[in-house]
Amino acid sequence: MGFFCQQCGECCSQMGDVFHIKEQREGLVFLIYNQYTGEEYVVTIDPDKTHLFTQSSVASDEPLSCPFLRRDPVTGLALCTVHATKPDICRECGCWTMLILDSDGRRAGRLLGAGHFAADDPALHDLWADQIEDLEITDRNEWERKVRAILSRKGYTVFV
Repeated sequence: MGFFCQQCGECCSQMGDVFHIKEQREGLVFLIYNQYTGEEYVVTIDPDKTHLFTQSSVASDEPLSCPFLRRDPVTGLALCTVHATKPDICRECGCWTMLILDSDGRRAGRLLGAGHFAADDPALHDLWADQIEDLEITDRNEWERKVRAILSRKGYTVFV
């Protein structure tokens, strides 16, 4: 399945519980520690994001977020300030397997992991409950085609 990042920051919103800054080295170089695996990584603040890292924090609004997550003050998009050197677990992370946008291109819902559905749009929530939730199709590709057809007829755009 594909993954299309919308820079919502959800994938990083709980990573502060995983990664801790162990030490700051010279300049904007940090040694971070994964408290679950014990692995350590050296990360460096991306030069084009230094101002975001040093001038802002999301900790007050998102206290469990990764210590390197920041929001663009103009767009509100989530940015990884260590994107170029981020740990492998971050590179491999995709926070959804299906993204559903409404007719205006806003996120309406998403399918997380192996099947948890989260709706931002009440109409999509109802549509999912009425027509999709109990589909008994075991082939994943066939199920995706059916779901895409149902959602498309109602004006949604689906990314998988």
